[in-house]
Amino acid sequence: MRRLDLSALAAVFFLALAAPTQARDLTAPEAKALNTAVKSYLAAIESGDASAIVKAIPPRIIQLFATQSGTDAATLETTLAQQTKAMIGGSRFSDLAAQTKDSDVTDSKLPDGTVVTWAVIPTEFTVAQADAKTRNRQSMLALREGDTWYFIRTEGAAQQQMVSLAYPFLAEAKFPVAQSEPVK
Repeated sequence: MRRLDLSALAAVFFLALAAPTQARDLTAPEAKALNTAVKSYLAAIESGDASAIVKAIPPRIIQLFATQSGTDAATLETTLAQQTKAMIGGSRFSDLAAQTKDSDVTDSKLPDGTVVTWAVIPTEFTVAQADAKTRNRQSMLALREGDTWYFIRTEGAAQQQMVSLAYPFLAEAKFPVAQSEPVK
């Protein structure tokens, strides 16, 4: 009888941990919770509720920004809410929609052992500013830590790099390119 090679077994175990995770279907409770969170988030955007929009940003991202700016998370959230309110103040959002049905999610693990479930959610909305109106198609990143879903846009390499500082497993993720077109 052959002896079990513990070093080979350990290597297989660590390779399994390092292997990319696979997308899976949402469970019924996950789908319900995600759909509810997305509807709430889109309602906050449509109504211009800057505080609710900022509260939807993952706490790890808030903490990362706070640390980089030399402030605490609560102060940063207040500042971000003020900036968001000013930024969207002259905008009217309408026709907001997100495709959560049939979303695939991926479970990934952070270095501290925290499991994060995430998905890329296609969204569409119209925004009117002054005399211009555009239809936008972009994806948002939905991240669940614990029982809470959070949302953040991932437009461009710089934003993805920032997000991957808090969530290293997203460094190589592929996100669809945002599209915008004028509405006549």
